[in-house]
Amino acid sequence: MTAKLPLIRPALLLAACWLSALPAWSAPVSFRSGDGEIAMEELPYREAQACKSAQCRAMHYAILGTERPKTVLSSLTVRRHGRVYRLPTDGMVDPQLGWKTSSRLALACDEADNCTVRGVFGDGGATYAAEWIIQNGRATRTVFSTSMDLNGFIGEHLQAPTYR
Repeated sequence: MTAKLPLIRPALLLAACWLSALPAWSAPVSFRSGDGEIAMEELPYREAQACKSAQCRAMHYAILGTERPKTVLSSLTVRRHGRVYRLPTDGMVDPQLGWKTSSRLALACDEADNCTVRGVFGDGGATYAAEWIIQNGRATRTVFSTSMDLNGFIGEHLQAPTYR
């Protein structure tokens, strides 16, 4: 006697395949660094959200090559002395936040409104470095590069020097 297997409806099978193809992303990450806190969130990739400017799209493809990204760094904030600074994350894809994030990102401040945030994101051939300066309450990204030299330098000097 053979057992009858339940009939799987095509729509259900299609939904199961679609769900298995969705990229995984990490939960929001936050940690203390220096005398502040860094918080980040990684979400599924959508090109329209990842890059808004032509300059970003050029850098975005330099980072990616031909591979389609799975996630985008949707937010990066610094909290310090009761203030919150939102750092620009335009074009930052596949940041790999779940992998030792606090050892790849650091905050250094010398004054209440003057800080540097440095980080190395991604993995393998898609690794890139970024640096932001927070000055007089305004955050600006000053480095966004796939250069192996910069990745190495920032990776070895995550904690930017401070001048008091």
